[in-house]
Amino acid sequence: MEMQGSRFAAGLRRAAAVTALAAATLGGAAACTNPVSGGHDARRTGGVAIYLGGTEVARSQGTTVTGALPTVAVGEQSELLTIVFVDGGGDPLDFSGSSDLYVRARSADPGIAGFEVTGYDGRVVGEGEGATTIQFDLMHGTPPSGGHADFTSRPIPVEVQGAVQGVQGGQSR
Repeated sequence: MEMQGSRFAAGLRRAAAVTALAAATLGGAAACTNPVSGGHDARRTGGVAIYLGGTEVARSQGTTVTGALPTVAVGEQSELLTIVFVDGGGDPLDFSGSSDLYVRARSADPGIAGFEVTGYDGRVVGEGEGATTIQFDLMHGTPPSGGHADFTSRPIPVEVQGAVQGVQGGQSR
């Protein structure tokens, strides 16, 4: 009987641990319910649009990706791109006044392309010839590594071509 009692107690401890873990996880998710400045709620984010000189070049909205990031050569950077998060209807959300939200870009293959972010702008950086994708996160917390993603885009394609002869890096035109 002693053996069964200890198994029962161990089962209760495991159940309590699972319950505590679930509560902590849900509590962490619930902690991110505050609207950011301007009355916009980061949880309303439904997509991201990337602009080059005022023209949309790529968008991740729901499960759909349209367009692509600009093609660059190895050792070069794209022109300055603007990153605009949008709501589920595609309308722009302005998080620029919020000190606890920032953009993070992640390349599926950093050996091919990277993305340097400054505020809500950035540039594709060609590292090696090939094609890859970049995802954009709307991060909530303290940059560069603190916090969590309130929104993550679908992967957006980007291509890097071989180095242009006679050019040693710099900005593509």
